[in-house]
Amino acid sequence: MDDFRQRLVQTLHGSLCLVGLGAPDRGDDAFGLRLLETLATNAATNAATNAPPHRPVARTLVAGLDPERHLGALTAAALDHVLFVDAVDFAADPGSIVLLDSAGLDHRYPQVSTHKLSLSLIARCLAGNGRTRTWLLGAQPESVRPGTSLTVTLETTCAALAGVLRTLWSFEPWNHAPLPASCTTPLIHTLDQSIRQEAPC
Repeated sequence: MDDFRQRLVQTLHGSLCLVGLGAPDRGDDAFGLRLLETLATNAATNAATNAPPHRPVARTLVAGLDPERHLGALTAAALDHVLFVDAVDFAADPGSIVLLDSAGLDHRYPQVSTHKLSLSLIARCLAGNGRTRTWLLGAQPESVRPGTSLTVTLETTCAALAGVLRTLWSFEPWNHAPLPASCTTPLIHTLDQSIRQEAPC
């Protein structure tokens, strides 16, 4: 984790929001949600983790399966960095972690669904202000079987990662009113058409 911590220190300067993705009832797919839940307890565990008292504050936002509902707030905030946290199959050992930049997002999530915005498209929208950079912090899942909870392997990864993150930032939940689901359909359609027009024939 030391090398990973050093990469975070060198990469994520300025304002930051962690966005937790995933389904709570599909095993390790809940990784992003569990990590943010763990970070929410940081105030009570600072002493135990020997976290420095004066750290920059990062926001946390639980988006679940609907990150597009938070796109307006994330865009308006004009953050320096948005870090999506999710379970990602990158053919590694279960519990391994990876940090992908926007180019990596394009590679992993190129598709645009008729129901959801891909992360790569959300990254393009956020980058439109010329300031915000997007990243994906992914963990290799062991099982995403419906009706199950996080595996012991991912619980261990989550605890270790939370410990590292707490040494760098203090975390505060970001409470805002997300767009109603019914309002995201025209947004998805408009952005979908925009990307299709940009794509080469």
